[in-house]
Amino acid sequence: MSSKAQLKPNPFLTYRDPATGRWIVVQPAPESSSTVNLSIVSPAIETQESRCA
Repeated sequence: MSSKAQLKPNPFLTYRDPATGRWIVVQPAPESSSTVNLSIVSPAIETQESRCA
């Protein structure tokens, strides 16, 4: 990989839900739509902790 290569901008917006601690991914909606698609991504650490409980 060349050091001059430009990184692509991330098409997703993410934020951490303070109540649950989970990362929320806001996927971009098509230009013709006014709706927003949301996905909840659980980190691997949270999955491992739930196995120990």
